[in-house]
Amino acid sequence: MCNSAPFADIKRCNNILKEMLDKRKSNKDLKNAKDIIICGDFNIDLLKSQSHIGSGVYLDTLLEQGILPLITLPTRIFNRSASLIDHIATNISDDSYDTGIIVSDISDHFPVFYIRHFKETLVIYQRYL
Repeated sequence: MCNSAPFADIKRCNNILKEMLDKRKSNKDLKNAKDIIICGDFNIDLLKSQSHIGSGVYLDTLLEQGILPLITLPTRIFNRSASLIDHIATNISDDSYDTGIIVSDISDHFPVFYIRHFKETLVIYQRYL
């Protein structure tokens, strides 16, 4: 959806994200969807949300929809710079998940992860004769 390629358009990206999230509320098939998880290499630096308009609009769009970023530390560190461009964000309000960043040199980005823990429930069926 978003990219830092030479022809990237962060304003268009933010508009598409807003349209998608708004459509969820108005579409009869999607409005009952409860859990939203957004993840990817967006190349929008959340560390610059205070100083870069496009990054700020992106973060505001998520927050207006009740979607919170779960990764809050840099995911790309290069020489003397750091950025948070790999995102995982959700509206799930329980704390039954783990997230993190794997520090590794296999890529110029650190991998991020999200693990959701589900509670086991035992369902007992009783058959009536």
